Amino acid sequence: MPADELLPVSVVARILGVTRTTILRWIEKGHLAAVQFPSGMRRVSKRELKSFLHDSRDHRGKYRVMVIDDEEIFLNTLTQMLESLDVPLEVAAYTDGLRALLDIAEIRPHAIIIDYLLPSVDGGAITTRIRENPEYRDVALIMISGMVDSLEETGCQGDAFLHKPFSISQLETVLKTCLHIGKATPEPALAAAHGPGPRV
Repeated sequence: MPADELLPVSVVARILGVTRTTILRWIEKGHLAAVQFPSGMRRVSKRELKSFLHDSRDHRGKYRVMVIDDEEIFLNTLTQMLESLDVPLEVAAYTDGLRALLDIAEIRPHAIIIDYLLPSVDGGAITTRIRENPEYRDVALIMISGMVDSLEETGCQGDAFLHKPFSISQLETVLKTCLHIGKATPEPALAAAHGPGPRV
């Protein structure tokens, strides 16, 4: 087909393996260029899609993040927060830590956000299993909890810690720092920070 053929958003979403809503969000944030018709309908050129697929950040143009928390309402809220960030993400959410462990090899995440206390297997056991595997030594591990105030208190291996509740700005700062995006630096006292913006 022609190099400049315009593809529907639904087709682009299927190719990239994300939802249509995610594609629209990337378009709105300028991560993916699109043509908008007077009717409001948007199309992405094949040339633009090829460019996006070869983005230097990742061969699929996005960072893969796994989120593990047994509280479904919190998990859904956190997923929405992540998808609202100015970072192209593919988010996989889990309430079951064991299920997440089984899927790590397939997803190959850049970062994992995990609750310290889980019913099936605690976050510490999961981070230990991940760090023991040399294939995943570069995966950023972000521990979250409302029961302890620091990563040191958990005794777990990890790269960062967020105390519940935390704000979108704190989440974005920690994630960008762990993924080495831009020049973001951790906010002071992240363990008990209460920065601006809605908290989860």
